[in-house]
Amino acid sequence: MPRTTPKRPARPARRKPIQERSQETVRAIVDAAARILPRRGYAHTTTNEIAARAGVSIGSLYEYFRDKDAIVRALIDRHFAEAEAMFEERVASVAPRVTTMPLEDVLRVLVQAFLDFHADNPRLHTVLSLEVPLSRALVRRVEQFELRIVEVLEFVLGGHPESQVRSPRLSAQLCVQLVDALAHRWVTDKAGEPVGAQELADEMTKLLSAYVRAPS
Repeated sequence: MPRTTPKRPARPARRKPIQERSQETVRAIVDAAARILPRRGYAHTTTNEIAARAGVSIGSLYEYFRDKDAIVRALIDRHFAEAEAMFEERVASVAPRVTTMPLEDVLRVLVQAFLDFHADNPRLHTVLSLEVPLSRALVRRVEQFELRIVEVLEFVLGGHPESQVRSPRLSAQLCVQLVDALAHRWVTDKAGEPVGAQELADEMTKLLSAYVRAPS
C-alpha cells in the first residue's frame, strides 16, 4: 500500500446525500475531482474547478463537502472500496480450487490484482498516494486491507502441496509487501526502462513462485 501521512480524522460532510438526486450530485462532484486531480495535481485543484466540471454551483458543492480535502477523502474512500471489491472478487474466483490449482497460477491472481488496481488510473493513483495526506481512519483501512491479503496468502501457502515455506505468515507478508512495492513503483516512478503490465506480471509471478516453492 502507498506510504501515508496521518492526518486529523475527517469531519463529516455538511449534508448527507439521502435522496437519489443528491446522491447523483455527490457522485458528480467526486467524479469531477477524479478527472481533475490527475491533470492538475492536488495542490492546484480547486473547489471552483471541481464544481464547474461536475456541472453544479459552488454553493451546491459546499452543501455536501466542507472543502477540497473532504472531496478528496471521499474519492480515496471510493478508490479503496473498489480495490477491496476487486480483490474479494479475485479471491472468490479461485477459492474452490485454491489448493489444487498450480501454485504459480494462484500467485498470478494476487499479482494481477495488485497491478490492475495500480494501473486502472495511474496518474490518479500517483496523486492520491504521493500528494494527499490520508486521515488516520484511512491509514487504518489501508492496513486492514493489506492484512486481509496477507491472511489469504498465508492460508494458501500453509495448505498448498507445492508450498515449501517454513513460515506461511512471514512469507505471505514478504510476498504482499514486495508485490505492492513493485506495483506502486511501476506506476509512480517514470525513470528507467518502461515495462509493460503483462511482462511485469509474468516476472513478479515467477519471482514469488521461485521463492515459495524453494526448499526451506
